[in-house]
Amino acid sequence: MSYCADETAAKKPILIMNNFLKLLLFVCVVSFLASLTDVGSNLAWGALKPLSAILFIVFFIGQLLQKPVAQFDEEARLRSNSASKPAATREPRVMAKASPSPSRSLVSVSH
Repeated sequence: MSYCADETAAKKPILIMNNFLKLLLFVCVVSFLASLTDVGSNLAWGALKPLSAILFIVFFIGQLLQKPVAQFDEEARLRSNSASKPAATREPRVMAKASPSPSRSLVSVSH
């Protein structure tokens, strides 16, 4: 897989989230404006104002979470790419040395 395809695959969820949030804001504004009319206020016993408020809250939460979700997706993509590399090309991990005997541990158990 080339770098360009990787970059496009990484940006696709961000674009989907952006488009979804724009659509959510549009529906929120339209439902609020429709609720200000006589027909809209009578529709479903005035359910358009609470619907627009709930949609705005979901939009706001989506805006707050957009950057952390994109960062998490990028980190997960990098982890999966590094895990899919052959073992010979991966950097060796340094393992911590185990203590030679359990009696020399810092925490002692006494009864």
